[in-house]
Amino acid sequence: MSKAIRAARLSAAMVAFVAGAAIAATPAQSAYQLARDRGCMVCHEVESSPPGTVEVPPSAPSFEDIARRYRADPSAVDRLAAIVEQGSGPRARDRHWAGKTSFTQMFPNELEVTNEEAREIVGWILTLAPSAATPSKGRQQSSPR
Repeated sequence: MSKAIRAARLSAAMVAFVAGAAIAATPAQSAYQLARDRGCMVCHEVESSPPGTVEVPPSAPSFEDIARRYRADPSAVDRLAAIVEQGSGPRARDRHWAGKTSFTQMFPNELEVTNEEAREIVGWILTLAPSAATPSKGRQQSSPR
């Protein structure tokens, strides 16, 4: 094989490697895309609406509100992944979003979302809890943080 052919193959391989690295999604982008592709965004927003800016409660809690509520819970990933897959029920203990959202329960998603995907989505959601000093910036639909 000639030096020119080897150089061309090496160059093509390097270009493919660099291009692949440049377009590879970060874990947050990947989890956001997964949540979007699995239909989570039909009911959930990423960020909370500023207080007093909406007349009708949102369909479901924002991911930011979920993160804020569960950020200190060491079993949050297991608990929330189970809710993503199996849904939440009409029991009183499952209705902690009542009065804050239009829907009082979450429907099961085990046909759309695997346990591994649910855990990836929930892991990303839990990173969205703003610090106490950071006010909410309004709704976000287009991209992860």
